[in-house]
Amino acid sequence: MVRKRLVFGAYKVKYKGWETVLGDLPNQENPVADIYYRNQHVFKLFKTDLIDFIVSFFNNVNSNYWKFPFDEVISVFNEAQDQLAKLPRTSEEQKKK
Repeated sequence: MVRKRLVFGAYKVKYKGWETVLGDLPNQENPVADIYYRNQHVFKLFKTDLIDFIVSFFNNVNSNYWKFPFDEVISVFNEAQDQLAKLPRTSEEQKKK
């Protein structure tokens, strides 16, 4: 993971194909993290107060986005991961079901 300081108190963090630009910028009300994957803007994470966050997922096809509370997104991801882990992996396991 590589962290690089940018202007206006912003930082850029690179990890594998991911790039995160973190900043508490003058034109933003709250700190924000813009997350890119292979130069495509994937999502933005906003800090709304001391403990709450909002995540916006970007649709690069039509430049739309969807906003959700961060904790809800993490809960959905964790539940999906748990349910996927329970699914049979091999054709033999699938036949048993």
